[in-house]
Formats: sequence, C-alpha cells, structure tokens
Amino acid sequence: MLRIGLVASTIPLFVLGLFARGELTAAPAACLMSAEQAVQITPSPGLAQFHVGFTKDARRASVHVQLVDTPENADFAIADDVSDPAADGCGSIRGARLVAITSQARNSDPLIYLGPEPGADYRIYVRSKHITPAEAAALVVAAGNGEAPMTTAALAAP
Repeated sequence: MLRIGLVASTIPLFVLGLFARGELTAAPAACLMSAEQAVQITPSPGLAQFHVGFTKDARRASVHVQLVDTPENADFAIADDVSDPAADGCGSIRGARLVAITSQARNSDPLIYLGPEPGADYRIYVRSKHITPAEAAALVVAAGNGEAPMTTAALAAP
C-alpha cells in the first residue's frame, strides 16, 4: 500500500515538472560551426570552457557587437528559414567548445556590449525563434576567442 501511495504522489510532481519545463526533452543548444571548431551554448556554467558576460555600458565592454537590420550588413547572420525541422545545427558534437553566458563575469571573461551602435567589433543579424541575439553574440565572441577581430591591411604598390 505504501508503494502505491509513493507512486501516486510522484505522478503529479512529474506532470508539474513537464509543464514547468515546457517540454519533455531539451531543445538543441545554440551553436556555431566553422572550419576550425564548433562552439555551443551550454546552460551549465560549470561545464563551459568559456564564459561571457554582458553589459549595458559600452565603456565597460571588452567586445562590442552590433545588431544590424539586414544580413548583407552582418559579419554573421542567423535566420529561421530551414524547412527541415530535424535540422538542429550542430547537434551534439564531440569536442565542441562549450560557452556559458554568465551574469557575473570574471575579469578574464569577455564582457560584451550588444546594441545597434555602429563601429562594433562584430556585426550580427538575428531573426530566430530559437537563438537570441545574446546567444548569437556569445557564440561569435567565443569563436573569436573573446577578442575583437584583428584587422590587417595590405597596400598595393603604385
């Protein structure tokens, strides 16, 4: 009788957990794949090899990311136009660099300012139901090792 009572009391907790979470399985994590590496957002800061923080003060930021209105003006663009619902980007890639967005960044963590102001280190375009602009910015910065991109110029001889 005790076993039946125990099982009966856990079923409502399980159902409540499903409604609170909103789903039975976790959605695929936001990720970015390049020729060199894969970078993926993790919700667990303890698992991440790389952490980023965000600030609303552009002067405090170590990396500036501009949100642009068109993909043509972006260094990196994300748009939900994939017709295959099974396409989950990176999936679970072995060896992907895990990045976490933290509210309390350490001094060594990149501090990102995300806004519409021009002159940023990176320009991103995001129109997605699955990836937020902050996640996209975190992925781009993590793929660049947390630094502003280096620019080189070559002058042609006259």
